[in-house]
Amino acid sequence: LSVLGNHDYGGWRMDKGWPQQIGYSFVNHNWIMPARYYMKRMKHPNFIVDVFNLDSNHHDAKIPGEEPNHNICSSHNYQDGVGTCAANGGPPNVPGCRGWFWGSATAQQKWLEEKLAASDANWKIVNTHFPCGYDSPFYKRMKSMYGLDLLVTGHRHQQELWWTGTKSKYIQGFMHQ
Repeated sequence: LSVLGNHDYGGWRMDKGWPQQIGYSFVNHNWIMPARYYMKRMKHPNFIVDVFNLDSNHHDAKIPGEEPNHNICSSHNYQDGVGTCAANGGPPNVPGCRGWFWGSATAQQKWLEEKLAASDANWKIVNTHFPCGYDSPFYKRMKSMYGLDLLVTGHRHQQELWWTGTKSKYIQGFMHQ
């Protein structure tokens, strides 16, 4: 199960790449990413797993000009191109980019809360790009209110296991937020 990462949006051109990855799901059934956010239910003989896949890239959608090398909404993503992802349902232009991502994040969190509340699965898992320290109050609330069991993330290009017995001061700092 795949989710989009910040490089899928902000690499060479923002208006290239991410829609093709979603579309690839419909021609290659080994590649599963039918939308920017979606749910996949897996039924096993003794249990059911619901995996909620979210696009958390709003954390790299900053004001144009801010942190140009770490900003999905930086103008370098529109060089020599159409400069819009509106035809694919994405950001209309550089000035509208940040609002599009953050508005989408709000809609996805509402969607997730509704889906978790309705889920009767034995295991409820969120798969997203940005790690636990981002949006931690939201995910803690999803755990306490709806029984979220596991958060699987990427972004940092290293393995981290967040559990209450961790010795990592770095991870402990995020866990106490």
